[in-house]
Amino acid sequence: MGLLVIFLSLMGFAFSANTIPPLATTIAKDISCRYEAFGYIFTIQFLAFALASLLGGWVTGRFGLSNKFLVTCGIFTLSATLLAGSLIPSIGWFIVWAVPLGLAGGLVETFSAILVTRFGKNHSSKLMNLSQIFFCLGAIAAPQIIAIMLGAGLSWKIAFISFGTLIAVIGAAFSIFMRGINEPAIEIASAEISSPPQSIRFTPIYRDTFFYVLSAAIFFYVCIECSIVCWIAAYFEKFMGITASSSAWRLGIYWTGIILGRSLMLVLPGKWTIWPALIICSTLMIAGAILMIPHWNPITATIFIGLAGLAAGPIWPIIITVSQKERLSSQFTSGVIAVGAIGAATGPFISSLIIKSHGMHALFPSLATGGTLLLISVLLSYRAKSPTVKSV
Repeated sequence: MGLLVIFLSLMGFAFSANTIPPLATTIAKDISCRYEAFGYIFTIQFLAFALASLLGGWVTGRFGLSNKFLVTCGIFTLSATLLAGSLIPSIGWFIVWAVPLGLAGGLVETFSAILVTRFGKNHSSKLMNLSQIFFCLGAIAAPQIIAIMLGAGLSWKIAFISFGTLIAVIGAAFSIFMRGINEPAIEIASAEISSPPQSIRFTPIYRDTFFYVLSAAIFFYVCIECSIVCWIAAYFEKFMGITASSSAWRLGIYWTGIILGRSLMLVLPGKWTIWPALIICSTLMIAGAILMIPHWNPITATIFIGLAGLAAGPIWPIIITVSQKERLSSQFTSGVIAVGAIGAATGPFISSLIIKSHGMHALFPSLATGGTLLLISVLLSYRAKSPTVKSV
């Protein structure tokens, strides 16, 4: 039951992170602003996310706070923030509101992920991929529910209240079922236990090349993923010329592809779910972005966006698994996740500038370039890893 409520906490975070993107054009009309302005809100949200990841990693080491305590704080703050969001009257207040939303999301996503890696086995990303399937279920459900609400003529405020209430229920379940569960200690491989002490060197993060190249990989990946998540509904509405409600569920197709990609990892041999899958999926992300460049009809474009999600799915769980298993440090992993959150802030911001300057048709060529940088970073990470170097 402990693992299940951790998975549900990730689902709750997915509800919060995927509420605004399919509602951006609707809210913009209601509060009289340009929908592109929501790119700034996404940026602030994920900068706050990164801050929460970094500070959370520091306080766990400095004050001994547990990962599950930070997750609990994050879940209930998410709930309260969404409920308060239903009262926001202007874009200025949305910008302020994005700060607690991002801080709470950073606590939930970062420290739920670390909890999952503690339960998982060495040399396999299966459990992390399974946990991220729950995240995807929330990411799919949110735009689908919103599409139904928009089709029924309901206000966007109803969506905020509904998701805020649901996340509060998840928080209550997490608090109850995790109360008597101790966090698993970090598992050290038998080969490392038997190694003579002088063969294991402890390197500070700031001097660890692996930290920088792995962080670059997650940065470029999250830039791409969040750009797609933030703009794919607007892409179909503005570029393909279909309705807002019809565009909203295309985001669900992308997340369905991600679920299938992560589910595939569950049936592969454990060792194939780490570096081989990471390199192959990074390569396929480039292909997915290139396929989306031509002006296809909406049905064909929907198929291709699903395939892009299939390629992207395993990458984030694998990077987080690698960061924890290679360096055995919550601070190292929270640092990597924080850089990913900076990517989540940077991607929507840069893509909004690209869209404003060159139009929606320039979105996927820029994402193909980002995919190339992702692949380069992954290959450099593979070269920089060392099973005998631990970061502190």
